[in-house]
Amino acid sequence: MNLKKKILFVAIAFTLLVGLLYSLQGVKGLALIAGLIFAAYIFKHPLIGCVLLIFSGTCFQIIGSSHMTGLPLSLPKIFGILTLGSFIYYCYRNKPALTYSPQMAALGIFALVFIASALIQPDKANSMIGLAKFFQLYLFYFLISNLGGINKKSLLILCGALTIAIGICGLIGVMEHFLPGLSIESDDPRLGQGAIGAIMDRESIASGDIKRITGGLADANWLAYTIATVLPLTVFWWRNFTRLSYRLVTFSIIILQCLGMVLAYTRAGMLGLGVAVLVLIKKKLIPIAPMLVLVALGTLVALVWQPEGFTERIFSTKYLKEGSTPMRRDLFNAAIRMAKEKPIFGYGYGRFGYEFMDRLNTDMRMRLGAMGADLANAIERGQEQVHNIGAHSMYLEVVVEYGIVGLIPFMAFLWFVLKDLMLVQKFGNQWQVDLAICLFAGAIAFYICALFGHAKTLKCLWIVAGLAAALRRVTFESETLDADFDED
Repeated sequence: MNLKKKILFVAIAFTLLVGLLYSLQGVKGLALIAGLIFAAYIFKHPLIGCVLLIFSGTCFQIIGSSHMTGLPLSLPKIFGILTLGSFIYYCYRNKPALTYSPQMAALGIFALVFIASALIQPDKANSMIGLAKFFQLYLFYFLISNLGGINKKSLLILCGALTIAIGICGLIGVMEHFLPGLSIESDDPRLGQGAIGAIMDRESIASGDIKRITGGLADANWLAYTIATVLPLTVFWWRNFTRLSYRLVTFSIIILQCLGMVLAYTRAGMLGLGVAVLVLIKKKLIPIAPMLVLVALGTLVALVWQPEGFTERIFSTKYLKEGSTPMRRDLFNAAIRMAKEKPIFGYGYGRFGYEFMDRLNTDMRMRLGAMGADLANAIERGQEQVHNIGAHSMYLEVVVEYGIVGLIPFMAFLWFVLKDLMLVQKFGNQWQVDLAICLFAGAIAFYICALFGHAKTLKCLWIVAGLAAALRRVTFESETLDADFDED
């Protein structure tokens, strides 16, 4: 392009921008200009778009939703579109090799299953919602695995973004707990859309009310599962960052994430995190003596301060017998019966809640007593969405929705995530092995949590899987296998 054409192009672009600014006026026009500049920056640097995708899919999931921002699309969708376009242009310009892992073959088969399910199941509306959600998750996974797999620097940037993002979740959660204005009643209609705030649980325990934080993820259980999955990454940063300032930042993030776990009041998350810690101890990334000191300090702090009702909800056998556990057990058993009725192809995406409620008053084995009546009334009043009722087990959820033909490739996907990380532990250098162990511990934590929650669309699973595939590529395909970790 010669100089005259460049000047003409700039003049036309400037005229169009001024015209847009004038037509929209004021703040909207300035926001549009800033947005266009920001989009151009993402288009030039796809890795930045991927970082923003991680933040918008975790700590800013609610803040970035369309009903919060007033935009026609949520921030995850906007960043996803921009990052995908940028990555396509990057591939056109540089012709890079794409990341491959056996995970992707399993995911490909699972994709065929849920596409086929959308075609054969009678509930087309739910099926289309499922297709859209899985498309977004697959895109998320694809971008992370490929942009993170370019080199060591890009991989560590994405791992750092994930660590910081969940630290921000903890910070949001602390604010939710201690600021009275950020409390939401459990029957608040805003919960159906998603709102920032600690959910006031007034019926969970007999001793009083508790405030369960959500950390920007809309659900306390999801927050706990996410923290259990990501917290092991802080061990990687602690081991490989020896500079005092870096370690202080890492320690601050550890404290925020631990506070988030406690204030979520979720037993499954704590169980998953406990298993992850045992994995890290076994792999010798956490020395036993310092760990015992931390446990002793944690016990001392608990004697001085702990949130209201924490001990009763988490450790008491009374709550185990009379709290949400019986209801979860009934939902679990109902899912098993449904899976037996349609074991091959299942009922289709999101159908568990509808099937369960249809049978609640006809199949006595599925009655939940007063809880069942409360659930039905909440749905009738619009305080609870029937499609949000789940089997409280990710694995059963997949069987109910997609049958055995869906469970097999999905379980293969989960296994190959671990397999990739085990291969890196065997053949990688020191920093690669450390990162593989931490991601492995996080994946195990999520798999444990998923025994008790329907969490197959939770972003942390797909992020960790993408990072595992990227680490495999960096380990075996990188031109320079650097043996030492470079803090710079």
